[in-house]
Amino acid sequence: MDRLSARSIRRSASAIVLAATAGASAFALLPAAAHAAAAARPGTHHAKASPGYVFQTLDDPADPAFNQLLGINVRGVISGYFGSGATGHPNKGYLLNPPYTSSSYVNENFPGSVQTQVTGLNNKGDTCGFWVDGHGNNRDFVEWNGVFASYHDPSTPNTPGSVNQLLGINDAGTAVGFYNDAAGHSHAITLNQATGKFTPLKVPGTSKVATGITDQGAIVGFGTNAAGVTSSWLLANGHLTGFQFP
Repeated sequence: MDRLSARSIRRSASAIVLAATAGASAFALLPAAAHAAAAARPGTHHAKASPGYVFQTLDDPADPAFNQLLGINVRGVISGYFGSGATGHPNKGYLLNPPYTSSSYVNENFPGSVQTQVTGLNNKGDTCGFWVDGHGNNRDFVEWNGVFASYHDPSTPNTPGSVNQLLGINDAGTAVGFYNDAAGHSHAITLNQATGKFTPLKVPGTSKVATGITDQGAIVGFGTNAAGVTSSWLLANGHLTGFQFP
């Protein structure tokens, strides 16, 4: 089934590596890395990595200067978007199907959105992400069985430029992400796409974001404390484990 929609990612969090932009534009999860990636040569090329791995550059021909791939499933389908979010270059979402040729990109944008980013997908091909309206507000979305639905965590302040973003979804239809409070702090959440119910995740940090979820319900993410230290975490079977690269 063809997917049509436009994705515009915008993440705004005071102590997290998420950055809001002016107006309706938006940037992806790691803005610094995103801008660095934008300088890569357009087209597809391969580079040797560790034994058994090969890097491949995949750029949508609609914008070979700025692409981000944000999710992949067991069938090898990849979710992402093109467009930097700068004026005249809005984020536009897509799915990329094997064998990853220039004709393998399928546009997916939330209907009526100014920008869209497709941040995650499950093994059934259902997707999640967020879209941006003309006032710069970020809204969650899930496309389930070919039908788009928009969501808004009721804890989000009703102010211009509000931020809600989903970053991962499993086969059961549970999505994870975050919203920003009035102080700009992020709060990790889960969403049941069938009921529309949001549930906060009790993880440490002044700001915290949930980025992925397995079919068994294990959730990963990261948080930043008041001192500005960012750490990652895994929440599985009710047990929370923190990680900090040495």
